[in-house]
Amino acid sequence: MVLCVGLFVTTGVITELSFAQTNQKIPEPGTRPLSTEELRWCRSEVLLLAGEAKEVNQKEYWEIHDYNESVLRYRNRCTDRSFSPDAARQIESELTPETKQGIRDAGVRRFAFGRVTRAANRVYVVESSTRVFDANDRSANETGNLRQWDDAFLLGKRESNRAEIEWVVGLPPVRNTGWISEASYRPGNGREAREAYCRAHRGAPVEPDELVHGIPSRDRFMLLQVRNPTHQDAYVKVINLDKDVVVAFLVGASSSRTINGLPKGEFEIAFATGLEFSRGCESFVRRGFAGRVSQPIIFDEHSYEWEISLQTPSMDITARDTRAYAEFEAL
Repeated sequence: MVLCVGLFVTTGVITELSFAQTNQKIPEPGTRPLSTEELRWCRSEVLLLAGEAKEVNQKEYWEIHDYNESVLRYRNRCTDRSFSPDAARQIESELTPETKQGIRDAGVRRFAFGRVTRAANRVYVVESSTRVFDANDRSANETGNLRQWDDAFLLGKRESNRAEIEWVVGLPPVRNTGWISEASYRPGNGREAREAYCRAHRGAPVEPDELVHGIPSRDRFMLLQVRNPTHQDAYVKVINLDKDVVVAFLVGASSSRTINGLPKGEFEIAFATGLEFSRGCESFVRRGFAGRVSQPIIFDEHSYEWEISLQTPSMDITARDTRAYAEFEAL
């Protein structure tokens, strides 16, 4: 995610809260010269955005996205536009140091208002999976799906029992828009709702030698040793070619674990890190990183013992790709 330097706009008309100076006019995109009122808006907007820049949370995609959208808005309306030298002198005389600081402070307040406005439109998916469409009518095409706890933001349009939303996917995040059933979401923050549910359904602690899923056979001698060098616990799933989880188990932070009695065959290793394992969610309350081991493991008469080490791009529990985590949990 990149925060453009120097220059956000909340949904709606920015002048309705009287953030900046009077006698302004928002320029239309184009190349014609700016009027005095339009130039005043451009000069004021730079100062407003300078104030907003101090408030942007670099860990919140939507704050960065909204701020960067304003960069484009400003550039499309103000850059490479000519204006009268007399208008420029008049506006510069108006912008005393006290006035400039007042406008920057107004930018801070404008950003805070935008944050509250977006939070009011935040929803999360309550169904295990909900389909996303490119329109609201019966002929609409399905373009993807959102999983339980995924976050989205309402865009305001509701028709035919569907609502228009925007959401992000992947790292780096990509913004998407579409329509989902109104019955499939609830207002609120999906991460917070998920954590509350998982914490309430944690159940008894997992014993050190316990398997969360699967039962190894005493007649088999295939052995898997997993090292977890991270500072978080890891939940490991051994998956066969049919995408079934053969066995799943916990490996403590900065420790290792050996599982014996696995079947012959080719398997993929998927894992997630985090804190506070929940039996009810079969996952961590506080998510860390989710990923897969790049190389499959094969148990046969020539290869009956494997040792793997889990690697994550970051030990920071805030550095997480929630979409990848949702895919792990769906296994």
